[in-house]
Amino acid sequence: MKEDLEQEKRTMIRTWSKREKEIERVLHNTTGMYGDIQGFIGKSLPQIKLLEIESEEETDEIREDTL
Repeated sequence: MKEDLEQEKRTMIRTWSKREKEIERVLHNTTGMYGDIQGFIGKSLPQIKLLEIESEEETDEIREDTL
């Protein structure tokens, strides 16, 4: 029973790791695409707060909001 639990735990950790990498890749690609579009369009592109460069204080606020 303990072996089954350990195997299930390893499987879940592997699955979470894959998902985390997928999310990071999507965020990276989205940020890059937003930057590319911003380069073409300029300031007329609506700001997306989570994709903008932010100060350390703003980062802390966003983290608090997501908790």
